[in-house]
Amino acid sequence: MIDGDVCGFVGKGLRTLELRNMYLDTNDLEELPNVTSLTLRCIKVTDRALTEINEAMPALETMALVSVFGVQEAKIVSSRMKVLCLGLSTSARVVDLDLPRVEKLQLKMTCPELLRVCAPNLMYVAVCMEKREGAHVEFEQVREATATSVSHRLIFKDFFLKKNNSSRENA
Repeated sequence: MIDGDVCGFVGKGLRTLELRNMYLDTNDLEELPNVTSLTLRCIKVTDRALTEINEAMPALETMALVSVFGVQEAKIVSSRMKVLCLGLSTSARVVDLDLPRVEKLQLKMTCPELLRVCAPNLMYVAVCMEKREGAHVEFEQVREATATSVSHRLIFKDFFLKKNNSSRENA
């Protein structure tokens, strides 16, 4: 478990943080204003951990989450993030990403009930998930990007191509 005592011990000058094989309780997470890179591997978190991390680490440019368990709601809003690898091992209800500067995005998870991605500078995207019935998926302000889909029933390619073709027709 990481808490305010550990954050105080590490210091506010920390720029890169990598945590593995632990439980992360972010309820009392202090602000870490200089962290630009965060990697979580095989981590169990509280249900709103990603939203709380986003609030506590405003300078994040790179976030890699691999086999993260427990996330129910992820709202990530960042004007600085350039790379996001979102690998969730449990089904989230809501994943809402507002990332105006993100260039690389990888999504590896069960499709949440609501998935919204707003990423106007997205250049590369890799998606490994199947759209489940009743899920609502939106990719807003996404320009033409190099897309890789590893799933059989994923709607991303169809959505992405349809959205870009209609944008071209309107231009």
